[in-house]
Amino acid sequence: MSKVEHVEDICPGSSPTTDIADHHTETTLFATLRHLLHVVPVAVFAAVVAVQIGYHSRQLESPYGMRLGRNGGDGPFITVNLTKARYDSEGDLGAALSPLLACSRTIRRRGDPAYEPCRLYHGSGVRVRTFEDLITFSDNSFYLVPPDRHFMWPPIEVGHKTVAPQIKTTDGRSVIMETISVSPKVFRVHNMLSEAEIDQIIKEARESSKTEVSKRYRSHTNPQRTAEDWNAERSETVLAIRNRTFSMLAFEPDVPDTWAEPFEMLIYKPGKCFVLHDDYLDDEAIGDQSNEFDSRSELLGSNRFATTLFYFTDVDVGGETVFANGENAAGTNGDKDDAISKILSNSTEADLLAAAGILPDSWEMGLLGTCRSKFSVRPQRGSIVMFYNQLAEGGIDRNAFHGGCPVISGEKIAANVIAWNGPTNLAPDEQVEEMMARQAFRADGLYDDGEVNDDPEEDGVNDEGEAEEE
Repeated sequence: MSKVEHVEDICPGSSPTTDIADHHTETTLFATLRHLLHVVPVAVFAAVVAVQIGYHSRQLESPYGMRLGRNGGDGPFITVNLTKARYDSEGDLGAALSPLLACSRTIRRRGDPAYEPCRLYHGSGVRVRTFEDLITFSDNSFYLVPPDRHFMWPPIEVGHKTVAPQIKTTDGRSVIMETISVSPKVFRVHNMLSEAEIDQIIKEARESSKTEVSKRYRSHTNPQRTAEDWNAERSETVLAIRNRTFSMLAFEPDVPDTWAEPFEMLIYKPGKCFVLHDDYLDDEAIGDQSNEFDSRSELLGSNRFATTLFYFTDVDVGGETVFANGENAAGTNGDKDDAISKILSNSTEADLLAAAGILPDSWEMGLLGTCRSKFSVRPQRGSIVMFYNQLAEGGIDRNAFHGGCPVISGEKIAANVIAWNGPTNLAPDEQVEEMMARQAFRADGLYDDGEVNDDPEEDGVNDEGEAEEE
């Protein structure tokens, strides 16, 4: 959890001094006390302790100015001033603040409470329950997450970086989430893999039996995925990376492992690629289960929530992941035909394409034109890209439409973990049955929006702080 080095960083009206939260630093209070214990007489030390404790107590009573927003950073922030004296420490801070944004369970069913408040998260993906939790963060941006939704990282702006303190790595480095696209929400995840883990995954990939990936997970039956792909064995390294992915997504500790698909390995040789597609599944992709499994995540169903791509090798030329509905690095939508013309006019690249078996009039060439004219991410050894397939309120995010660009020279070894907002369609029967029991009320028209008390004073929230539009 983040700690602030300087108490004044959390005074009202202050602004964060950095985009990256200092999550390993100690509070000024305890760092000072530990130092003084070794260098001053006991009497002087006791006096300093009294001053420091008094200052810390005053800090708890000082108003804390927080910026409060909706899950995923969608919509405007409001400014809320909170003090410890006005907050009941036995309650949950998210519940106290929920009425300020009329935030509650998105969809409810018969028997659910008429009002179920939201959870409060810091922008670093850490859940905040108390005022004491709140003031440990130097950055004052917080988000309310409905109880039937997962936390979504707020992109803020391209280039924004945030430390994810909840992720524990084997080499002790801090994991950093960097925004590389706002729409779709795409993040580059730094430092989550160690060199030893990368080498081990490559070794396992070379030795794998390449068991066929279950077609029941496929988002379409199009054969235009020309890479080798298989479900990796559940080795110690694979399981560690998979569990770390759950932490990176800020999933609650009780989320079952079956809310994500197997660790899928991919090897792309020259000329190999993956056609543009959505990872979010439709009924056709669900197949035989379409009448038994509700994939409508905007209601109470379950579908693919977020995709995490792992790149284990550098690629000489090509192999990017492209988002066809996103803007390119120049902030514009380029022309695919112009991009293809430039590719073919470059004799060196034309020779590489011919060697890779990519013909001028092929669908692979069309995909390559999209890759050169739209927003794309270059694969780099040890890098990770995470993007959301759903909107914050559920349902498909059409801007997450993406593909694997042709490898022109070199080899791309990659993997993915696709997490769902609930049990996957291959989860144990009892999990699917529990989810489907909630769907039984759909025919009765009981997919109602949660009823929210719009009068915060009635819930005592005005005692916690005042809200105003920024």
